Amino acid sequence: MEFGLPRLLAIHKHIFGDIYEWAGTIRTIPMVKGERVLDGDTVRYSQPDDIEHDCAEVLKKLNDTKWSALGVHETAETFTRLIAVLWQAHPFREGNTRTVITFATQFAEAHGFRMDKTLLKDSAAYVRDALVKASDGQYSEYEYLVKIFEDAIRRG
Repeated sequence: MEFGLPRLLAIHKHIFGDIYEWAGTIRTIPMVKGERVLDGDTVRYSQPDDIEHDCAEVLKKLNDTKWSALGVHETAETFTRLIAVLWQAHPFREGNTRTVITFATQFAEAHGFRMDKTLLKDSAAYVRDALVKASDGQYSEYEYLVKIFEDAIRRG
């Protein structure tokens, strides 16, 4: 099963196709959003011309990782860092968190570490804030995202 950019685009189109005419297409405008958990600062999202490259780079790392050789905590740590990079690329104008988390749960299941989707859905605001904190450049804090991913894996 291929977990590349076409799959990510297809997930976005499936979720948002009835809402946005541009669903399933890579954003072409720069993205800036003031984030409460960053005291109003923005995550440094990928520039439109860099999105495909940034996604391809992290997707290669995701697909090349030998997940079966990792324990639960190491899986959560590695997965957190890679999913945070994918989310930070922010390939879509809207709906990045839902799309990336859907992709992540599908990827995890296909690679032998099922995640509790209900926990992630019920904690959507926490997950988004944790993704923001994990995407703050040199000040990134991963522990919040690692915690919920590890819990989701253990419960999956």
